[in-house]
Amino acid sequence: ILFQTAFPIQFAVTIIGNTLTLSVLLKQSMRNRANHLLAALALADIAVFIFMLPTSLSASQRFYESTTFRTIFAHIKTHFAALANWFSCAAIWIVLAVSAERLLIIKFPFRSLKQYHVRAFSIFLYHHFSYRCAVLWVCNMTQVYVKCLPVTWNWTEFGLVPYYQPSNQFIFYINISVIANAFIGVIIPVFIVAFLNVYLIRLLQIRTQKAKNEEASLGPASGNFCEQERKMTITIAAIVSCFTITQLPSAILFLYEKIISDAKTETFAKISCITNSLVLTGKMLNVVLFCLTSATFRRKLFSTIRIWYRKCTCRQKKYLRHINNLNRSATQKSSLFSTISFQNQKSHRYSNNRGWSLTKVNDKSEFIPVTNRR
Repeated sequence: ILFQTAFPIQFAVTIIGNTLTLSVLLKQSMRNRANHLLAALALADIAVFIFMLPTSLSASQRFYESTTFRTIFAHIKTHFAALANWFSCAAIWIVLAVSAERLLIIKFPFRSLKQYHVRAFSIFLYHHFSYRCAVLWVCNMTQVYVKCLPVTWNWTEFGLVPYYQPSNQFIFYINISVIANAFIGVIIPVFIVAFLNVYLIRLLQIRTQKAKNEEASLGPASGNFCEQERKMTITIAAIVSCFTITQLPSAILFLYEKIISDAKTETFAKISCITNSLVLTGKMLNVVLFCLTSATFRRKLFSTIRIWYRKCTCRQKKYLRHINNLNRSATQKSSLFSTISFQNQKSHRYSNNRGWSLTKVNDKSEFIPVTNRR
């Protein structure tokens, strides 16, 4: 039910919002390191929702009852989930990079942030083969039943025959990767982002206090400093709170599943669905917290929307003008044809009154005069 109600709204807001965001961030005048990071964040969030789309469609009755969809979904579910998790992890680290970039801009205005190099992402590849889906054909091969389970579980408990018996080294790799993914992919970045943003607030307070002490004669400018600090503090607090609330529960659930319990209950499945929805909500709110809180970005965004609207309305007006011209020319032609037809009918009546008759000779029409006898 949650996927059927919340996901369509989250999907629409994320795709439309991030598309508009990219149209602004990728402009020639907006190209800098911070905006490139925000553009990468927008692309990562879009990718997460695209790869989660088949899972959402599988909750719909129309797709769930389709044998073709269920067969295809059984083969792509694991890989699409792995890609969604990978892009989600990438988005988390991009948020960390954005926070670090903002902190460096405030603390070292003339320092350029070094390029990032991604290394050793093999710990996140376990998603592709940690689960496997069993496809069972029932009802005389008319219905298909799909069951996706971890490869480390005992499949015989579910009435299924395992496709192979995983080795102890493979099971160890899966378990370590799950724990590493929870810590490196979510928990550690969440605390680093919180620390960086709290430190950023502290730097803003120090700069504002120095400005007040050194320039006591500023008057209204001092009030502007305080107002900017207040807005920045509220924005940073919203970013940290939203990021922590939406991302941390999923990591805790990962650890609970692997360390404390195997979590084969229906209650755990419902909680997992809620935490996944929280993660998607956080992706949806990224465009609001990181972009729309900037007055400059909002101004450029509205300017872009107005330009697109004018282009669309101009094209529509040209199309309507073209249609009107076609209708007008068609009306003129029909009027001309009706005038000619009326003149032909009039001349035909006049010839009948004068005693002319139309006769067919050898399949050719010709006029033959007939004299009236008295």
